[in-house]
Amino acid sequence: MKNFTEFKKDIERDLMLQIIMHMKRHTLTTKKAQKLAQEFLPTLKNSTIETFLDDLSKLSYNYKEIRDVFMKYAQQYEDTIVTERLEKMSRLIAENDIEKAVQVGRGQA
Repeated sequence: MKNFTEFKKDIERDLMLQIIMHMKRHTLTTKKAQKLAQEFLPTLKNSTIETFLDDLSKLSYNYKEIRDVFMKYAQQYEDTIVTERLEKMSRLIAENDIEKAVQVGRGQA
């Protein structure tokens, strides 16, 4: 997965494209677009991907534009986490450390 800074930039870019597209279609007013931006910008200061995605999730209830972007990137993040966890479990099983592999599978390690 990309580093957190690149991840945020990708989301920011995709959200900007969503805003432009919805404004061109007249499904988003300038005033609502400005409000969306004002609420979105503070999320970029989050220090972890989990808190960033959590804040986006909360905003997605009020803004379809954020919801569309959030769903795309939240799924990518979850897929990455699952893949990393499976790879770690596989390595631990190969090393015959079954207990540790089970803990990783449960998200405890």
